Amino acid sequence: MLLLLAAGVGTGRAQTEPHQDFICISSSSRRVVSIYNLDATDAHHSRGGCRVVYTRDRESRTVYASSTGRAYCAAKAALLVTKLAGGNYACHAATVEKPEDAVPP
Repeated sequence: MLLLLAAGVGTGRAQTEPHQDFICISSSSRRVVSIYNLDATDAHHSRGGCRVVYTRDRESRTVYASSTGRAYCAAKAALLVTKLAGGNYACHAATVEKPEDAVPP
């Protein structure tokens, strides 16, 4: 599973941007760990960067972010997914692509 974190990570800030999701399900509970790579051309993140968003009970929040290294987010997301898997969640990876009709921010 850790290898999946390093592969296929998309770019973007908005939820409509490509990103890597790890969907974890246990009984009727669903958790999602998402990795967003921030574009190096973004004025707020001139060196590139990333953020990890954790969704539980349909509420999302950024739990980790880095303005200098995407490996940091991959490692932190791996820790979250591993913790969920240890708590009897079944997790799988899914890449979310940008919709063709999406308007850039």
